[in-house]
Amino acid sequence: MNEPQETRRGRAWSIAPDVAEQIGPEQLRRMNDPEWDSLLMCSFCGEEVPSDVPAAAIVLEISGSSVAAALWAHETCHPSQILRLTSDEARVRFPALHEPGGSDVEVAGSVAVIDDEGTELLHPMLTISYTTEVRDRGHAESTDLVTTALLRQGWNLITTLEEGFADGPRGWSVYATPRPGGLTEVCLMGPSGPETAATIELPELWFTAAAERGHVGVLQGPRLGWEAGTGALERAIRDGRLTGGVVPVVVTG
Repeated sequence: MNEPQETRRGRAWSIAPDVAEQIGPEQLRRMNDPEWDSLLMCSFCGEEVPSDVPAAAIVLEISGSSVAAALWAHETCHPSQILRLTSDEARVRFPALHEPGGSDVEVAGSVAVIDDEGTELLHPMLTISYTTEVRDRGHAESTDLVTTALLRQGWNLITTLEEGFADGPRGWSVYATPRPGGLTEVCLMGPSGPETAATIELPELWFTAAAERGHVGVLQGPRLGWEAGTGALERAIRDGRLTGGVVPVVVTG
């Protein structure tokens, strides 16, 4: 006899009808994917919203701008609604809102095995997930501005994880500096200076692969949810929100 399969329930949400209309059906569908079960921070108190506690979805509209941002909160901190502020008010209340390059990101390092004409090569990887979703409400189809901005910088749209990645934009590189306690400070450097920095754990094999290759594969996009495994990145590919490229890596210290 086949045992009944447990139905996945997903994260608990509190979404007002007008907010649901702004977010759109495709994004609402993705919000039930496994990566949303992971860490979600309240934009008002700064504390974690557990997956079994309803998270209020809030759309922040800036007066005089077509840009809208999706925010998340405990229901007790702020109800689900469309929040309309001036740019000065938004800057004071939500200083973390940004285009790619700010601090509101999650960074992870890993090592991939790339097949190079029958030879398996180790390749260091860096995955950068932007946790603030910024969208353009001036289009009929809500446009993800994080991905749009990354593509404008010269990063490539990733369409498969089965092949090697193309070169990233000229002038970009990754610096990795080991720190006491087993952590490493990684910094994605752009032509104008540091873009994204984080202190993370990296496996020893990452440094071995970096020394052998001299470059690193960078994957970037909004809320990638790599904790859920390769399937989360595959969903990002299907949704057209995964970008990346290969850039030089420098290990210092």
